[in-house]
Amino acid sequence: MMSVTRKEFLKVERIVQSLSAERLERAREELKASGKTTDGDVNQVLRSLSLYGFRQPMSRELRLSMRRKIKSLIIREGIPAIWFTLNPNDITNPVKLRLTAYRLREPEEAEAFLTSLDASYKRVRLAISDPLSSALFFHREISMFFKYYVKVGDSSVFGRISQYFGAVETNERGALHLHGLLWLHGNMYLNPLLKDVEDEGGGSYRDRVIQYVDSVFTEDLDQEAFYAVQAERTVTSDVSLMLRNREQFSTAFEEEANFCAGVTQVHTHSPTCVKYSFSRPERTRNLCRFKAPWRLVEKTAFKEGGVLEIRRNHNMVNRWNKAF
Repeated sequence: MMSVTRKEFLKVERIVQSLSAERLERAREELKASGKTTDGDVNQVLRSLSLYGFRQPMSRELRLSMRRKIKSLIIREGIPAIWFTLNPNDITNPVKLRLTAYRLREPEEAEAFLTSLDASYKRVRLAISDPLSSALFFHREISMFFKYYVKVGDSSVFGRISQYFGAVETNERGALHLHGLLWLHGNMYLNPLLKDVEDEGGGSYRDRVIQYVDSVFTEDLDQEAFYAVQAERTVTSDVSLMLRNREQFSTAFEEEANFCAGVTQVHTHSPTCVKYSFSRPERTRNLCRFKAPWRLVEKTAFKEGGVLEIRRNHNMVNRWNKAF
């Protein structure tokens, strides 16, 4: 299947109608011999056409199909309430490392190999050496996320979710990640929400909305508490004893969540976040496409025009959820 932009359609249509079998055969021979052709019309057609197929992952047609599905869900369920990205860590995650080691080695050899991973570059090399393990690990993490955190139809860390949609993509090194949308139960009433909270008598309703937002999202990080825990152990330390004692875990939950956020949720500028600035060398501000560092906000509140600002005490921490 082929597609062409609307801007180029008339030009391409005219060229296609003028091409003969002999010209196409001559151009084919030239392209086969040197990768180039002297026929300007054929070159124009090649530049204008986009080839794609529905069954090809990440193809344009597949993206268009996903877009249609999202639009259909919006018509049925309303505007989605939550947009999220899941990017499982396949470099240092102990489950992923063990999966890769055991898939390619005998148990004793695998354990010895894991013990030898004393440098980060060795873990990176192991992580990218087995794409199948990466895919299995990704499937495991994403499946657990939807099963235990989203829990469609039941109460979850996001509230009560009625529908979700996810699209899987890869980054530069082929690692999988997922972009998704969540629809809350009663999502069709999301549009008049701003009007309801702005009503003079909507104070209590506005407070409940803010309470819900603060219970699901946070942009806070206690830096001192994070450093205190970091001085005692690493994020991969064995905490299985804590999981056996529910009361102890509940007591330490806030501290553990803050520690995990300090390790994994602090934004670090990288080629990923500045890649769109490379083509604009004259820019000196807002180079990060995520607009970090972010402005601090004293408390969660609706501002003029219905804009909701979430409390933030750290200018580089991503928006995160304490439950995962």
